[in-house]
Amino acid sequence: MGSLAKSYIEIADVMAKESGAHFTAQNNAMIKSRIDKRIVELKLNGVDEYLTLIKKPGNQEKNALISLLTTHYTFFMREKGHFDFIVKSLPKIIERAKSKGRKKLSIWCAACSKGDEVYSLAMVLKYHLKKIDPSFTFEILGTDICEASIKHAQKGVYYWKELQKVPKEYLAGNWYRGSGDISDFVKVSDDLKKYCRFKTHNLVNDDSPEYKEEFDFVLCRNVFIYFNEAQINKVMKSLNRCIVNKGYLFLGLSETLLKYEGFQNIGQSIFFRTDTDVNSPVQLNKSAKKRILIVDDSATVRKLIKKCLVDNNDFEIVGEAVDGQDGLDKIKELRPDVITLDINMPKMSGHEVIKRLPSNLKVETILISSVSKSDGDIVMRCLEDGAFDYIKKPSFDDIFNFKKALTEKINLAYSSIVKSKRGRLSSWQGQGTFNFQEGQLIAIGASTGGTEAIKQLLLTMPKQFPPILIVQHIPPVFSTAFANRLNELCPFTVKEAVDGEELKNNTVYIAPGGIHMGVIGTKNLAIKLDEETPLYSGHKPSVDYLFENLAKVKSHCVTAALLTGMGADGAKGLLKLKENKSFTITQDEDTSVVYGMPKKAFELGASCESLALDKITDKILSKIK
Repeated sequence: MGSLAKSYIEIADVMAKESGAHFTAQNNAMIKSRIDKRIVELKLNGVDEYLTLIKKPGNQEKNALISLLTTHYTFFMREKGHFDFIVKSLPKIIERAKSKGRKKLSIWCAACSKGDEVYSLAMVLKYHLKKIDPSFTFEILGTDICEASIKHAQKGVYYWKELQKVPKEYLAGNWYRGSGDISDFVKVSDDLKKYCRFKTHNLVNDDSPEYKEEFDFVLCRNVFIYFNEAQINKVMKSLNRCIVNKGYLFLGLSETLLKYEGFQNIGQSIFFRTDTDVNSPVQLNKSAKKRILIVDDSATVRKLIKKCLVDNNDFEIVGEAVDGQDGLDKIKELRPDVITLDINMPKMSGHEVIKRLPSNLKVETILISSVSKSDGDIVMRCLEDGAFDYIKKPSFDDIFNFKKALTEKINLAYSSIVKSKRGRLSSWQGQGTFNFQEGQLIAIGASTGGTEAIKQLLLTMPKQFPPILIVQHIPPVFSTAFANRLNELCPFTVKEAVDGEELKNNTVYIAPGGIHMGVIGTKNLAIKLDEETPLYSGHKPSVDYLFENLAKVKSHCVTAALLTGMGADGAKGLLKLKENKSFTITQDEDTSVVYGMPKKAFELGASCESLALDKITDKILSKIK
C-alpha cells in the first residue's frame, strides 16, 4: 500500500478481507480521502479511533465503508451486446430448461449495485418471453456486498433521465412516472418488480446459499477487476457449481479470464458452462505466440492492458516495465515482438525509448497516449522515429473498443515486422518549380501507417501543385499536430482545413479529426466541413465521404490516391472517382503497412494503377502536368 499511514493500511486490509476487493498503492488517495470523509461525518477524533470502531465486533460500520471503498457505477442496458446475446439465445435456454421439466428461468445478477442491471434484464425477458413462450416465466436474484445499494434496488426509484436510452417497447407498462415536484423520478411497477428479488451477498464467501442454487445464467460484471488471481479462482469454482450445464456466465467487458476448465469463451466476455469440473486454471501453450512487453509507469494502466490481452491465445505477455529506462532494459533482455509504450514516464520518455531502440532488434511499438493536445506533437515525432501506431489510453467506460483496437494493432504491428524497411525521408526532396494545368485537385486517403506514408509523399512533391485534400483517420486533437508537423517539414503550406476557406494552389488541407471534409462551389471551390453527418464507412473523417463528394465536382479534374490502412474506407469512393474519369492510384501491398483499404479498392476495380509508395508522387505529377 506504499506510503499510506499504518492505520489506513490496516483499515484497507480489514476491508479487503471482508469484501474481497484488492487494493493497491494506486488506490491510496481514494482510500484516504473516503475514510477521512467518513471520520468527519461520524465526528470522530481521527483514523485510530475509526480503526477501533471498524474492529469492534458486531459493528455495522464495515458495511458503510465497503460502500465507500468499492465503486458502484452502472446504468440501464449497460453492455448492450450481452442483452442482444441473451435475446438471441433465449429459445435454446428455454428448450434446455423444458427438457429438465422446468417452466421458470433462474438468473443471478451478482454485484448488481443499485439494481439497474436487474431491472434492465427483467424488462428484456418479460418482453421477449411473451413472444417465445407465454407459459414460461423467470426470476432474477440481484445481490451486492453493499447494503445501501441493495436497499436502493429494492425501493426501485430512479431518475427518469436514467432510462432515456432504454427502448420504448421495454419501458411500456413497467414504470410509473411522478408528477409535479417528483416528475424527475420514476418507480418500478409491481408487475416488473415481482420477477426480482434482492439481498446482500459477498462473492468471496464460498459457503453462501446462492452457490447452492441452480442458475441458467449469471451476470457477474465489472467485479473481477477488483479481485486478485486467487480470489478470482475461488469465485470461479463457486460459480461453476451453481450455473447449470450449458448455462452462461457474463463478465464485464473490462475483464478477462484465463481459460478455465468448465467454461468456454464464446464471445465478448461471454462464457459457456460445460460439464467439466473446475480444479485449476488450464495452463496455456505459450509456444509460437506474439511476445508483448507492457511499458507504463501507471500500475492501473498496466493491469488494464494486461487484462485486455491475457486471455488471447496468440499473445504472451513477457513482462512489464515501470518507466522508460526499465522498458529499454527489458526490451534488450526479453526481446519482445511488440511493446505497448506510454509517452510521459519518469527517467526516460517513450520518445527517448524509441530513439534508443537497438537497430538489431525487430520490435514494433504501439504508443498508449492520453490523446491530449500536449501529446499531439510528440506522438507525431514518435511515429516519424519508428513507432507503428498509437491508441488512446484505456478507460473503463470504453474498454471493449480499447481491447478490440489494441488487439488489432498488435496483430498488424507483428505482421509488419517481417516487411522490408525502406529508408525514410526526413527532409524535403522535391523540385523547386513545376508547371501544371489549372482546374485540378489532388485527393489522398489513408489510415494505419498513413501519417508516415503521407509525409513521405509530400516530401517528394514540388513547390507548385494544385490544392491537395487529405483525409487521414486520426483523433481530433492530433490532426492539428499532424498538419503543423508537415508544415514544418515542407516548403509549402500544410494546414488543418477550415470551413469555408477558398482552395489555393500549393496548399495541402488536412481534414480535422472527427469532422468530414468535402468541397463546395463551382469554378472557385471552398472547403466544406461537416460535423453533423455521423460515421461514414465507419469513420469520421471518412475517405469515402471526401472521394464521393469530389466525384460530383464537374469543374475540376481529380487525381486520387488511396494509401495504407485497415478496413475498406475509401474503396467505394475511389471507384466513383474512377467512373467519373478521374485517375486513381492504390498503394501496393509490399509498401503498405496495412494492405486493407488499398486492397479492397484494387479488388473492386477502383484503381487505375497499383504502385509502390515511392512511385506515387511521380505518377501524380505526370497526370497534372
